[in-house]
This record gives sequence, structure tokens and C-alpha cells, in this order.
Amino acid sequence: MSVNVTYICDKCGAEQKTFTQFWDIGFTFKEHRQGQSMDVTFAPKSQKISVCRKCLEEMGLVPKTVEPKLPTVPAITVEDLVREIVSIELDQRGDV
Repeated sequence: MSVNVTYICDKCGAEQKTFTQFWDIGFTFKEHRQGQSMDVTFAPKSQKISVCRKCLEEMGLVPKTVEPKLPTVPAITVEDLVREIVSIELDQRGDV
């Protein structure tokens, strides 16, 4: 018997097979009421959700992933190729 686990983002519903790039975020709060003769404090309560990296970035809790930009190579034109060939031929002949 095998078990397949699918992790689902509580915010956007994205699914993935591993828990990497998933985070539990939440907060804890404590309710405090003042009575006539005494203060009443209730047990802390907490709320949490599991979210994917994309949602975490959209919430502003981690910096957005920036794809590295590769340097652009200028396009080589036919004229550039002709100049290079002529230059090589002239250098080999020694007529310059």
C-alpha cells in the first residue's frame, strides 16, 4: 500500500507533492474580559494557514523572487559578417 500526500495552499489552492516552499503563518490572541468584581482571561486561541511561496510573496512577507536577467547579445548583421570576412582576407594577403 502506498500513500500519496498532496499539499494544498490555503490561500490560492495551488497543489504540490512536497512540503518544501510551504509555510505555516498565523497569529495567536488572548481574549480578556473585565467582569464586575474580577478580570477573566480565556485560554489563548490561534489561527494559522499554510501558504505557498507565491502567496507569501503577494502578502509581502518575503521578498519577491527575481529572475536573473541574462545579458543580451547584440544581433550580428550580414554587414558585420562581410566586414569580418574582408578584414580576415586582407590580413592574410598583407595588402593593407
